[in-house]
Amino acid sequence: KMKKLIVSELSEIKKIYAEERKSVIQDQVDDLVIDKMAMVSKEEVMVSFTRDGYIKRSQLKSYKSSGESLPNIKLGDSIKGILKVHTTDTLLLFTNFGNFVSVPIYKLREMKWKDEGDHINDISTLSPNEKIVSCVNISEFKQGVYVVILSKTGQIKRTPLYQFDVTKTNK
Repeated sequence: KMKKLIVSELSEIKKIYAEERKSVIQDQVDDLVIDKMAMVSKEEVMVSFTRDGYIKRSQLKSYKSSGESLPNIKLGDSIKGILKVHTTDTLLLFTNFGNFVSVPIYKLREMKWKDEGDHINDISTLSPNEKIVSCVNISEFKQGVYVVILSKTGQIKRTPLYQFDVTKTNK
């Protein structure tokens, strides 16, 4: 009796509220593409990198608690840069061979400020004699902005910034 009552009540509800289905059911679903940058929270961090290619990301709290001193480095290495950046930024590290390494900040492993850091070869590939000579922090790869590169032999080159926006980490 209860089942018959439920069926009759649902039939009445169907007559009153029935509508055509608005959504479409598909057999196959297209590939879902997720933008990794949309998943990264934007926060200020400190980044340091050395001539020999050691790089690290630290929270501002770790940096300030160290007395804003220099981080530890490998014997014979030298610090090439200490920057306050956002996790959504990208570093362009330039080498003495004329190459560059594009490093999204969020891909760097977070560590304490006094730690030595990870070698850039964990992210990209540098030759044994290749050294980091300079760096540019990029918040956005804009059209109409250029990077000017000078060599010690007097060569000069102007390159549009958007050309450095690559999917691979080194060029």
